[in-house]
Amino acid sequence: MSRVDPKTVRHIAGLARLRFTDEQETTYGEELAKILDYVAILDELPQAAQDSAQERLSTPQRDDVVRGPDAPDSSLANAPDRHESFFRVPVVIHEDS
Repeated sequence: MSRVDPKTVRHIAGLARLRFTDEQETTYGEELAKILDYVAILDELPQAAQDSAQERLSTPQRDDVVRGPDAPDSSLANAPDRHESFFRVPVVIHEDS
């Protein structure tokens, strides 16, 4: 089983802007290690088996149809915060940075 050290978990959490307790770091480190182990197993499969599996799991395609833009109200219906017809988002870059 691969081992994911706490520093790596903290780095990934930082990229995702998440904060974990020490217990969560341990739990998510173990889960990430399991995922990486599974990917390693898949990497060992012969390419023909991977191609066959991909064919069976192909995603259905839809026609590419041009359509007009959605009205702002329908586009912003589920927005957590909006101002008039715009999404309102938190400031990420400050001028003094």
